[in-house]
Amino acid sequence: MIAVFVTFEYAEGFDRKRILKIAENARGTFAGMHELRQKAFTIDDENRRARNVYLWESEEAARAFFTPQLAERITGFYGVPARIEFAGSLRWSTTRPPAPAGPTRSEAPRWDRAGSPCVPGTGRRRRPPRR
Repeated sequence: MIAVFVTFEYAEGFDRKRILKIAENARGTFAGMHELRQKAFTIDDENRRARNVYLWESEEAARAFFTPQLAERITGFYGVPARIEFAGSLRWSTTRPPAPAGPTRSEAPRWDRAGSPCVPGTGRRRRPPRR
């Protein structure tokens, strides 16, 4: 795996709302992208910086994605040149233990918007037991 950091530093013209809008509009672009494991948009208001972090399955996929044409295009979105850094191979770890084996998605309990359990397979709210 490889991490890629794409950093945008603003001497002036830093606009948090604009950066948030860019992130929101681009979010769907990365869903299901081949060999991209995760992507995070970050904002550092204090240092007037936006940084995007990508975690790729392979260096080849990462380098194929970050072409000079893409760098030029994202510079247009953010209004400042992007600094693209490849962090080399890394090992991915998590702070959570893996989820225990359990029911399939269709068998798993469901909850309505109020947080009450629903009857499996129906989406209808369960009635509380009578006393």
